[in-house]
Amino acid sequence: MEHKIVKKLLFKLVSKHIGGMTLATLLTNLRENEKNKTHTTITFLNEDPTKARYNVITYTQLIKQISRLNMNADISLRLSQIGYGLNNTLFESYFTDIVRTAANNNIKCWIEAESDIDTQTQLSFYRKYAKKYRNLGIEISLNYPLEVGAIKKYIRSKDNIKLTSYFIKLDKSKQSKKVKNVDDNNNKNNVINTTNEDNYDGKYLLERYISDAAKLLQTGANIFILESDEKVIEKIIRFGKEYKKNIMFELPLGSGKKWISKFVKMKINLSIYTPYGKDWVHYVTNRLTYGHHKVSSITAKFLELNSYKENNKIGKKENYKK
Repeated sequence: MEHKIVKKLLFKLVSKHIGGMTLATLLTNLRENEKNKTHTTITFLNEDPTKARYNVITYTQLIKQISRLNMNADISLRLSQIGYGLNNTLFESYFTDIVRTAANNNIKCWIEAESDIDTQTQLSFYRKYAKKYRNLGIEISLNYPLEVGAIKKYIRSKDNIKLTSYFIKLDKSKQSKKVKNVDDNNNKNNVINTTNEDNYDGKYLLERYISDAAKLLQTGANIFILESDEKVIEKIIRFGKEYKKNIMFELPLGSGKKWISKFVKMKINLSIYTPYGKDWVHYVTNRLTYGHHKVSSITAKFLELNSYKENNKIGKKENYKK
């Protein structure tokens, strides 16, 4: 009973980042995105690989539903959701079912970056299927060094490539320092606390995105950027016309409404990454914290503890990844 009460309280703190528990609630969020003239990328939150077939059925039904309703949306899945590493024959059969259904309904299907599957393995898998399914896309973490050799081997013109800073490991060893902030209104110098880490993160991410996007632009690939830091996105947009014109930018659900409105007015290609389902704890602790600061550190700690207790209780701790 105590576990359920705590989980309900925690969900209230993070609910704006989740597109609902059910398909019906998800569709409400999709309609809201349509009103705001933004695209949607949907992912189903169920990280139990023993329910691979259930996840496949959910994704295929979701594809058919958004196609029937003529909604401007893609789907995004994790290979671990559909049995990767458990039974390769069955896994590839499941994957083919999903991507073929998506292709038949003119829906893009994304392979998400995962901390437990190395990027090169995912790129090899992507290249194998992208030959036949042009609706397939792959998410690449900035952790992966996207050098010319890798691009020539794995990426072709018109491929769908999504860059993201999720799972990237930034330097957290920088010490805090004090800097002066000038208030132009009252002409007073105010001393504020900041950190080298904050400055380093934003600058580093911007440089990596610009560098990797420039390489991909030369290949003729379709480029997407999934990033939770709105300021980084804004700087990429203002860096050059080719970036604003040729990249679709994606924000996680729950991002600032003022930022979304601002980006819409700037007439950029904008998408909202929208997760839905009951297994939301894993998503919040892995994609909305650890450098992405969309929920408070206190909330994150509660979620981690809650997840740890639940996993030990049901004996499936190995199914969750950090």
